[in-house]
Amino acid sequence: MPKLTKRTVDNLPAQATGQTLHWDDELKGFGVRTTAKAKAFILDRKFNGKSVRLTIGRYPAWSVDLARKEASRLTVEMDKGIDPRQVASKAASDGIKLGLAFERFLNERELKPRTRYDYLRYMTNEPKPGTAGFFQDWQGKPITEITGDMIAARYAQLKSGPRGTAQASSAMRVLRSVLNFAIESYDLDCTNPVATLTSRRSWVKANRRRGHLHTHEIRPFVRALRAVPNRVLAAYLEFILFTGARRSEAARLKWKDVNRQSGVLTFTETKQDNEPRTVPITKRIGELLDAMTAIKAGEYVFPSIDKNGKPAHVTEPRKALARANKAAGTEVTVHDLRRTYATTLESMDCPMTPLKALLGHSLGRDVTNGHYIVIAPERLRPWCDKYDAHMQRVVATDPEDVVVTLRSAGAA
Repeated sequence: MPKLTKRTVDNLPAQATGQTLHWDDELKGFGVRTTAKAKAFILDRKFNGKSVRLTIGRYPAWSVDLARKEASRLTVEMDKGIDPRQVASKAASDGIKLGLAFERFLNERELKPRTRYDYLRYMTNEPKPGTAGFFQDWQGKPITEITGDMIAARYAQLKSGPRGTAQASSAMRVLRSVLNFAIESYDLDCTNPVATLTSRRSWVKANRRRGHLHTHEIRPFVRALRAVPNRVLAAYLEFILFTGARRSEAARLKWKDVNRQSGVLTFTETKQDNEPRTVPITKRIGELLDAMTAIKAGEYVFPSIDKNGKPAHVTEPRKALARANKAAGTEVTVHDLRRTYATTLESMDCPMTPLKALLGHSLGRDVTNGHYIVIAPERLRPWCDKYDAHMQRVVATDPEDVVVTLRSAGAA
């Protein structure tokens, strides 16, 4: 590649996956690393007979000229036998703060949107009034000053609070990941303080959640859901109940992935190795899609508007779900709707192979299941139609009508 300039760097394409290195033909070892999220200047040199790759900084925060000067300075240091990593390590050990390390973590790690959202929520989002935060108050604290005792105390605080054990453990795993990255990236002379939870055997296994809609709760819940004023969120939640989709899969469903002619839709951003999953469109799913077509706005099936006023997808259905729960007398979460789907299908004797395929779970690790068996939508359609018919029958049937019918039959 020719000499790196602002124009050449601006024109470098983002990568769909992985990274690509683009080298400057003037300063040896100076280049740009491009990923799906960022462009960063790097220096690749030999030091003591081994290849060393240093990250200079992210573009455009670092201009091309400034990055080139820094690359030249680092090259001179290395030619003098000075290891920039050791210099950075000493400076880091004296004051690299958690917030700075987390910012670099986000810039250099490729995270799925939902994973990125969770990391930001645990690390930086301000807590709601009256609720303790996770690690927001540690952002300005040097990493080397975060001790095992601090970790143990914060974990105990989070566990005993309204967030509970599951949230406390998830937050600590996020912090552990960020600290591991920082310790390696800055060559810090310390151990990860979150390891104290393992050494002290403090990790608490959260109880597995078993929540779902019981049969007698389905009718009042769905009827309450259909009365929610926000029609998009109401349809979104019912769509999850009728497809078993994960909340992120349903939210990111795009119109281009809906094929009404073939009677299928495809979830492209999935948890299972990001493998697309195609499922049949049943009668009720078709009705929900028709309702969304009438208010179509943008590329997403369940549209919303982001904080900049641009078309986006739904993100937080909590208020709509709370309203439906209150009206129906239920207490289900969004994931409980997916669990209801799985539980109901299993009760209808759906075999495990199509059930796993519908939920987007791995079929198994052996070669046959992992590499040869492909579950076609038509293999799944009978079970989807059976589930759809059952659910619509439950929603349409008033228990009082059943009682009247039984009494009439007894009188006869």
